[in-house]
Amino acid sequence: PSVSLIWLKKLFKLREEVLKKKEIISGEKFRRSEIETDKIKNNLMRQQKRYESMMALFRNEKNCYINVVSNPDPVSLAESERIFDFLTDLKIPVQKLFINKSSTGRKLDKEVPLFMKKNVFFSPQSQFPLIGIYNLQKYLNANENLIKSLGK
Repeated sequence: PSVSLIWLKKLFKLREEVLKKKEIISGEKFRRSEIETDKIKNNLMRQQKRYESMMALFRNEKNCYINVVSNPDPVSLAESERIFDFLTDLKIPVQKLFINKSSTGRKLDKEVPLFMKKNVFFSPQSQFPLIGIYNLQKYLNANENLIKSLGK
């Protein structure tokens, strides 16, 4: 939504310029009601309101939170930290960091970004492809303790 809002602000300015030039070219003044009921301008304003409400939703920790999922290698963890920093700049909270394909007890103290050390969850690598409901259920049953700890 934040990127869309930037674009909408620019489009809104461009529309204002188009309306001014249209008024100059036509040689006659637009009536105020014509400008206020401009369909394109109204559409841009509706979109702007929609994206602003989406941003408010994403920034509200009670209604929405984001979890970052990463692989245990240093490059993936560095990218996760970059994502965290970007979301922080947007004032969107990150609740947890999930490290995929790792053993539950594995220590990644040097690699796990400092911001997430207390909210790290290690997800063990599956011995079989996680395709289909049967395999997903089998994986969840085998990692029941991990799943229960996520609710805390």
